Amino acid sequence: MERFSNLVPTFVRSLPDDPDILETVIVSLWRPAVGAAIAEASRAQSFTKGRLVVSTKDKNWKAQLDSIAPELVAKINRFLGKSMVRYIEIAAAPDLFSESKED
Repeated sequence: MERFSNLVPTFVRSLPDDPDILETVIVSLWRPAVGAAIAEASRAQSFTKGRLVVSTKDKNWKAQLDSIAPELVAKINRFLGKSMVRYIEIAAAPDLFSESKED
């Protein structure tokens, strides 16, 4: 059975040139592209015209991801098999990561 990461480039190349579809796919592929550790502390929020917006759980993670942003751009583009992400904008957004206290 072929690995998921090996199938992604073919899938991405087959996508129509529709900004909404591209955004959905790229945001959805953040986790497998960057790995579990980074994905636990960050979430891709949107993708428009080469700019990927990512939220982090705190300022420390923001600083860490800011320092490796060029590597993350390269990593996600390698994963996609196509240079689509030109820039990653990172913001601390702890509210997105707080667990609901309601059960």
